[in-house]
Amino acid sequence: MTRGKYKTRQRQEILRYLKSSKNIHKTVKDIQEYFQRENIDVGLTTIYRHLNALIREGLVKKYRLNNDSSAYFEYVEEESSYHCHCNSCGKTIHIDCDEITAFQEHIKVCHGFQVDSFETTFYGICCSCNEKMKK
Repeated sequence: MTRGKYKTRQRQEILRYLKSSKNIHKTVKDIQEYFQRENIDVGLTTIYRHLNALIREGLVKKYRLNNDSSAYFEYVEEESSYHCHCNSCGKTIHIDCDEITAFQEHIKVCHGFQVDSFETTFYGICCSCNEKMKK
């Protein structure tokens, strides 16, 4: 086995957890709480080590919504990952939409700019918060 690519139970559990949480962004705290619920003994350093390895392998994406937020982790199945972040409640949703892909291509062809789709987050107000504001 190649160093850094060995498969431990903790690594497999992290990957399984992130896969089962498709399009839901998880923090290290979420992962740590999952291990506690499952009675799997794993330290915080081990979680970070495995997450970093999964990021290097391209299986997991790490991002921050702003400089003050915790890092979020997401299992990567596709080449692009767009998100919408609500400025009111803080909810973040994953977007998988052909229209956004077409927009990205338009930006590239017409404006000569390659969008980094893994770092693209749209900010605004979610439907729930919008409804609350109307009342």
